[in-house]
Amino acid sequence: MTGVPAVAPKRPLILNNALFILTLIALAAACVSLVGIPFVLAALFYLLKSRTEALQLVASRDQANEQVHQASIQVQELEAIVEQVGAMDIIERQKFIEHLDSEISSRRGQVRHVEAEINAAQSQATQLRVQVLDLQASSEVNDYGLYNFENPAQDSVRLGEQLKEVQTRIKDAVRDKRAANGSQNFTLDGSIPRGRKMVGDMTKLLLRAFNAEAENCIKTVKAGRLTTAETRLDKSAEAVERLGKSMSITISREYLDLRKYELQLTHQHLAALRTAKEEERAERERQRDDERAQKEFEAAKAKQMKEVNHFQAALEQLRAAGDFEGAAAVEAQLVSAQELLDDIRERMTQTRAGHVYVISNVGAFGRGMVKIGMTRRMTPEDRVRELGDASVPFLFDQHAMIFSPDAFGLEAALHQHFADRRVNLVNLRREYFYATPAEVKHALGQMGDAHILEFHEEWTAPEFTQSKVLREEHGLPLVPEHASASLMESVGL
Repeated sequence: MTGVPAVAPKRPLILNNALFILTLIALAAACVSLVGIPFVLAALFYLLKSRTEALQLVASRDQANEQVHQASIQVQELEAIVEQVGAMDIIERQKFIEHLDSEISSRRGQVRHVEAEINAAQSQATQLRVQVLDLQASSEVNDYGLYNFENPAQDSVRLGEQLKEVQTRIKDAVRDKRAANGSQNFTLDGSIPRGRKMVGDMTKLLLRAFNAEAENCIKTVKAGRLTTAETRLDKSAEAVERLGKSMSITISREYLDLRKYELQLTHQHLAALRTAKEEERAERERQRDDERAQKEFEAAKAKQMKEVNHFQAALEQLRAAGDFEGAAAVEAQLVSAQELLDDIRERMTQTRAGHVYVISNVGAFGRGMVKIGMTRRMTPEDRVRELGDASVPFLFDQHAMIFSPDAFGLEAALHQHFADRRVNLVNLRREYFYATPAEVKHALGQMGDAHILEFHEEWTAPEFTQSKVLREEHGLPLVPEHASASLMESVGL
């Protein structure tokens, strides 16, 4: 497609200057006659108007020609672009488009990378500002002996957030001058400002010593020793009050309570850890007991199978020899052995079956405490003997050994019955209770357990009794039979 040049039309005759001038002269000559003047004026008016319109027409035509010319140039440029694109085949155009897409994607990736670097820099700047503020805050409280030491409970899932909160409140109290109080009217050489400065320095020194003692209490507190640590903290506060008496310096009740709360959270965590370890130890002990029981069952099963096979072989030999009387006797023994083997196999499949035992140790715990436990051992007395090892001074007395197909359930029912008499309310795997054997027997009777073959209410305690006799014979000082009498009285038993 090419541009079409515009054809210039002929110039209107009325625009011929020479002819126009002659016409004017002719009209001027025609004015000699008065009668022709009106006609001459009309002709002159018409002539001038026609010439003006002709000039306007020519100008419009020239402008249109210019627009056509510009359009023609644009058309030529578009044709050139079309020819250039048309010269590329489809594959080249596709590659060109892919190249452009790749370039765009690369530039976008660069933009994202730069944006990520900017965000990282902003985040780092924010962290640095926070660190600077933390350093400033730490510097303020470090003068008072308050440091970010490692607390055992800081990683606790249950207590970690509470510990952070109380530590923040402790620091705020120090920064806001609410941790300790001192006299505002103390004078030094007659100067109140100098006296206040001295009171402030002494307050900082005594508070520093108190915080060091509080930190030491937290680091050394042990599970079950909270009261001792709190007493130590109270005495430290009293020492501050005594040493700062002349300046009326004291540790505020608010601050003392905050440090005690921090100590209590630490103790709770340590107590929970100790309980967890005790539970793990008890669980391992239970697993070992189950493993021993399983081995005993396997050994008993193998022994009984050997006995059954022996009776079967003997029975076949007697029948072959025609000794029917002897065969009948052996057959009865075989039936009994087979029943015992079946019983062992059934007990091996019943994982809840076992023996619930009631034992006591008069020499170790007195007459008002029993242990109620459960074992799956083939010979449950072995478990009682193991409990009376070197961890206690005397062997346990066995009051009852009760077989139950649901030994776990029976044990749990007894534990629930004596729940308010538990000795250890923290670690429930410690199965000791403030109760007598007679009370346990009465509880079993109320439960209607039909598996109680025998129950001994009295204590034999042979080692303890013999030791008592030997003390008397050798003139050694006697010890109270009820080692926990005061503890029993405190719970009203």
